[in-house]
Amino acid sequence: MRSLLNGLNVTHVVGFPIDFNGNLRRASSEAIHVSEYGINVSFAVSREGAQRVFKEVKGFSVIPLRPLWSGTAAKQLGWRLNNLIALPLQTFKLALKTNILHVHAPTPVFKPFSIALINKLSKVPLVLDLHDPWSGHPCPVLGSFEASLRSELMRYALNRADSVVVAHTALTTVVQRISPQKNVSVIPNGVDVRLFRPQARNEIVAERLRISEQDTVVALSGHVTNEKGLDVLAKSAPYIIEDHPRVKFLIIGDGLYMKDFKALVSNLHLREKFFFTGFVSGERLPDYLSLADICVAPYTPGPWYQVSKVETPIKVVEYMAMGKPVVMSRISEENVLAWGNGGLIVTPGDVSELASGIIALIEDEKSRKSFGENGRKFVEKDYSWQKISKKLVDIYKSLNEYN
Repeated sequence: MRSLLNGLNVTHVVGFPIDFNGNLRRASSEAIHVSEYGINVSFAVSREGAQRVFKEVKGFSVIPLRPLWSGTAAKQLGWRLNNLIALPLQTFKLALKTNILHVHAPTPVFKPFSIALINKLSKVPLVLDLHDPWSGHPCPVLGSFEASLRSELMRYALNRADSVVVAHTALTTVVQRISPQKNVSVIPNGVDVRLFRPQARNEIVAERLRISEQDTVVALSGHVTNEKGLDVLAKSAPYIIEDHPRVKFLIIGDGLYMKDFKALVSNLHLREKFFFTGFVSGERLPDYLSLADICVAPYTPGPWYQVSKVETPIKVVEYMAMGKPVVMSRISEENVLAWGNGGLIVTPGDVSELASGIIALIEDEKSRKSFGENGRKFVEKDYSWQKISKKLVDIYKSLNEYN
């Protein structure tokens, strides 16, 4: 197949995302791994996003996009306008030099809508990749008007798309609700199993964070938003520490809610127990996760997850690839942790149950080892980007042959 795809140019359009962890990791992982098939990939992303992805990859070039609106405004109305105006202005020239447009739409409908307009003008085949549902968070300026507009804009983008890809099975229903005839391919979140693998604890990172071998480390990685359950983890900490005073909590990542979370940690008098790394790039993340004895994903029971029913959270797939036992909230009855028997599943938002799950694993070394080994074997077999990206390559091949 490599010979058939040599010379094929695909432009991945990420635009101006809010989440520089999971969503950016999915988009860049797909792009990097399809480039291994001989495809030339252009990766168009905000300047900040461009600083946070791998660049030294053969066949993979990062194109930083300039926002028209930046700063605080870009977190609300501004980033919507950036995706609606700045994005198509800067990607139209790219479209004329590419064989396929692949737009990633973690939430904002303005991004796929504007790229669908480029698709109409350029006639270049369009792949629409939905990481999450598109309902998003209401814009304070546009309010209900934007909410009523979203479905119509997404309907246009879906109908223009030559191929629709979703990260989770439930999103198929969401798509077909407004575009009933649209065929949808499920391409789950994966992990680079060559990068994320069981490894010895990184002593340099441990020393820098002042974490000793005698400490038991509970780690959480990812973008810090209110639905990720960091408040639940903080509230569970006193119960855990009461039984196991040498436990430390490692928070790897950053986000809009980090300030609020740190304030909560301070109010609970837990500052000496929580360690914050700030943003960590994908290639460095395994060094930090190597310190973990247990990894957690304490998602809250929000409406977001009731719609998307996330089956393969990126952080959880990465934890499992590292051979770490996991405690995760049940945000979907079907999920990678249950399929792979890689840890414990607890009730979302339940502080007591989260604490009990973590304590149970702290006190059961045999289970920690078993869950870790199970998880690694499972994701290595079925959820490596090296294997998952083949599905995307097949889609590109069919679109290129058809056109």
